[in-house]
Amino acid sequence: MVTYTDASQIADNNDTETIFYGDGTSSGQNAVRRVSRVNIGNGVNRNVYYFDHTYAAAGSYTISFIGENRNGGIRNVPQSSSRNFYIHTKINISPLVGVNHSPVLNAPAVDRAAAGQVFLHNPAAFDADGDSLVYRLRVCQWEPRGVLGVLNNGNVPNPVDLPGYVYPQDQSVSRNGVQVAYAGPPVGAPGNAAILEIDVRTGQLVWNAPSPLGLGEYNVAFVVEEWRRDAFGGKRLIGEVVRDMQITVFASSNQRPTITVPRDTCVVAGTTLTRTVTATDPDNNLLRLSAYGGMLPTPASFVTTLSVPGRAVGRFSWP
Repeated sequence: MVTYTDASQIADNNDTETIFYGDGTSSGQNAVRRVSRVNIGNGVNRNVYYFDHTYAAAGSYTISFIGENRNGGIRNVPQSSSRNFYIHTKINISPLVGVNHSPVLNAPAVDRAAAGQVFLHNPAAFDADGDSLVYRLRVCQWEPRGVLGVLNNGNVPNPVDLPGYVYPQDQSVSRNGVQVAYAGPPVGAPGNAAILEIDVRTGQLVWNAPSPLGLGEYNVAFVVEEWRRDAFGGKRLIGEVVRDMQITVFASSNQRPTITVPRDTCVVAGTTLTRTVTATDPDNNLLRLSAYGGMLPTPASFVTTLSVPGRAVGRFSWP
């Protein structure tokens, strides 16, 4: 399990956590230890926890985590400091499915947005088995009983939607939010009410656009579904992963960079693929290019070949 925490908050000190396995058992209170904590910038730490569990029989199971609690003052979560944080992964153990790996979300789950500009986030999901991934927005959830309540009542969480939750573009929390020009998808309609959408195939989350009257923190969640065709050609949902993330909206005159990436490419197996990625910045700031994917950092590689004010170039190579 990977979590992202504010380095200045109490939650960042949690060296142990509790996991519920979906079969009426749990890890035990605070029995899963953190194996790494890495600062990824902007005062955020990436925390990694490892655990394993053996199931007694085939079936569908929901593995879940309850984090206590969310930050105070989240604009689209009423009473957020008293609401915990619930995420889960669903797995399907079945001879009809065979060996399966859940999708891995490589991009960090904490992001910053500039008011009046299009906000983009892509989880950089990767499935080692090549299963089809489908993305859908969902309401953030919590478990009203908390960790101890679930531990004392059969180890079976019963999550519900956060009371009073609205999506970040809602006019009640991001007042006077309107769309700005954007090439898409989806193509922006300047002056129309702000939108929040996720591309069902690519996972690209688009908020067009945060309002200058709605500065602050927002929570948003989405599910990544894992689909596979069976022996008869039918489509089967075999698992899912939920990401619940935070977006912080700032007032900024800085314009986001423009990235030019290669088109989708098919190559013959055994052939090295090399392509160039270019980023330019209208404010002439220094840029840092990063790449995420199942083939990175090995066997593929991504290196920055040029970094000057206003422009950066990177080379992707996959032997």
